[in-house]
Amino acid sequence: MFKRYDAVSALWRTSLLRANASRSMSWLFYILAAALLQLGLSTTGSVAEENTTTAIEDFISTYDCMLVENLKTISEHGDRGSSRDRFFVVDFQEPSQRFVQCLFFEFATKLLCEASSGRYGPAPSEEGALVLSQEDEAALKSLGFEAPYQVANFRQEIALGHPPNFREVAALVLRTMYVVYGARIDTPMSITAPMAGHEHAPLLSCLPLS
Repeated sequence: MFKRYDAVSALWRTSLLRANASRSMSWLFYILAAALLQLGLSTTGSVAEENTTTAIEDFISTYDCMLVENLKTISEHGDRGSSRDRFFVVDFQEPSQRFVQCLFFEFATKLLCEASSGRYGPAPSEEGALVLSQEDEAALKSLGFEAPYQVANFRQEIALGHPPNFREVAALVLRTMYVVYGARIDTPMSITAPMAGHEHAPLLSCLPLS
């Protein structure tokens, strides 16, 4: 009797141990699966973010040459004490409200830059209207632009430094065009810069696009 009881007890303990081991393995599998899923999501997110960053940098390096040259021309010529005609605008060639414009001031040591809010263009219900999403506005703020007051555009002041870092300015303008207004490589863009002799002229790539 005692032997039978001991045998049953041993069997019960073995079954219990197996059950506990099974549950432990199940939890271990769940934890590992969750960790692998999280790792996969993290890796996917990192790859997507890296691809986006690379695409933006490629876009900037494609178009920054002409913009840098125009910035130098405007800075070095004319009456540095006056802001008259000392500006440039980068926009789409097709009529739209998607643009960034900058004006030299304080003897060409600073720039006042504006990014379009769409509030000077057609009403939201009309054709060609620009209506920024919350994500667009958040992106503009992350790029250093201040929220508009009433009907103004987004704006920021940039101290150019000595020597002025025009490549950094060009990168900001092009990054804004890419992130907020959807410009891409091969998107027809134009530049207006009276002091550099440009009036809605094509913004050319640094190298011929194939």
